[in-house]
Amino acid sequence: MAVLVALLCIVLQATGLPELLRFDRQAIADGSWWLLLTGNFVHLGASHLWMNMAGFALIVALIWVHYSLFQWACIILFSSLVVGIGLYLRDPEVLWYVGYSGTLHGLIMAGCIADLRKYPKSAAILLVLIVGKLAWEQLAGALPGSESVAGGRVVVNSHLYGAIGGTLIGLVLTGFSLRKNTFFKTADQQEQAELAQSQPTHRRHRQIQQMQDEQAQNTQMQSDQSQSERVQSERVPGTQSPRPEQHNK
Repeated sequence: MAVLVALLCIVLQATGLPELLRFDRQAIADGSWWLLLTGNFVHLGASHLWMNMAGFALIVALIWVHYSLFQWACIILFSSLVVGIGLYLRDPEVLWYVGYSGTLHGLIMAGCIADLRKYPKSAAILLVLIVGKLAWEQLAGALPGSESVAGGRVVVNSHLYGAIGGTLIGLVLTGFSLRKNTFFKTADQQEQAELAQSQPTHRRHRQIQQMQDEQAQNTQMQSDQSQSERVQSERVPGTQSPRPEQHNK
């Protein structure tokens, strides 16, 4: 999934499609609603693309194991849509937008929520850092140097909307609303469920093996007892079988 998303962004950039697929307010108003989504997967240029792909690779390395591929697809699509819809409804001054950074903030928030269950301290620290970054951007604008690397103005509200989208779907997927629905279980939860289901089978196998071992021991004991009785009967006088009579011709 991660490789496919990265390849999609690279191919779209290489084929010169950013202008056709970018978030365009007027085109969306005219009915091109899909631009709410596709604008997140195209970029200003190569430096903007590789900066976001580096961030994506870091997310994959840190928190990708917490969700299944289907769940990550849901997180990516939902966070991207929240970014597009948020910009369209809340930021009328933004006439066009490109970039995967808003979606990245959704991914890291969803991953941190899942990470809280296994590594609460490190996940909490990362969440504090992300919230601090978002607060800085809302109060003071883009981080120093980020616009020069991206090659254009950073729309900081896209990061906020993406983080909100990732938080919402992360809470849902980690079971706060759908805990009993196996379709939405995380990869860790699925592994635990499979282990729990396999335990009765293992116990049955062990019980059967124990029964077979006990039967084999009983059979061996009976065999040893029979052999011992035969030996004793041969040693007791008068218990031997009489010899057949011989007749002289």
